[in-house]
Amino acid sequence: MAGTRPAIKFVALGCTVILLLAVVWLLLAVPRVIDRTKREVVKQKQWVALTKSWRPPAEDVGPDKLFPEQVAGLELTAHDDQASVPEFRIELPGRHATYGSEQGTIEVFVYRATELEKEALFQRVRDAIDEADTTHRSIVPINLRINDRETSRLTYSFGPPDRRGILFWSAGWLFFARTTNDVDAEAFLKSYLEALSGPKEDDTED
Repeated sequence: MAGTRPAIKFVALGCTVILLLAVVWLLLAVPRVIDRTKREVVKQKQWVALTKSWRPPAEDVGPDKLFPEQVAGLELTAHDDQASVPEFRIELPGRHATYGSEQGTIEVFVYRATELEKEALFQRVRDAIDEADTTHRSIVPINLRINDRETSRLTYSFGPPDRRGILFWSAGWLFFARTTNDVDAEAFLKSYLEALSGPKEDDTED
């Protein structure tokens, strides 16, 4: 019996160490989780506010209006009508632009899409990421009804190599921003949509 006491003490010490490590981990992790949750709440409120005020561009909008020269500190470097995205099997006709700065580059795609086309496209994005050979992936779909208008948003990240993007659909328009570097795709797309938003009804001439 005496020979078992050191073993018991060792087990008790091991349990104490594990408990202390767990407490330390909680003390470090909980504030980060709370902070992340707060940021997501703020981000969601910003998107709701944007969606409420956002108005689609004119049906015949040209590339000069569709792609401002500068968005969120990034400069327009090129635009064309090559809007297919083989990675996600997106083949809708549309427009494509590239913005860049010292921070990096980001691509923007613009399509006209019905709700059914949007749903199919979102599913292709989810399927492609699920099937990709990656070590990490995150896909967050959000659907809202604001001002009697359906809107949808999907954000993703996966890798390596790291790829991040966001898709936003509203009023028959689908916008897709993606990057492989440090540009914040979600912040960029919000700024882009604000710059692109059409005039308010009471701002139009009779």
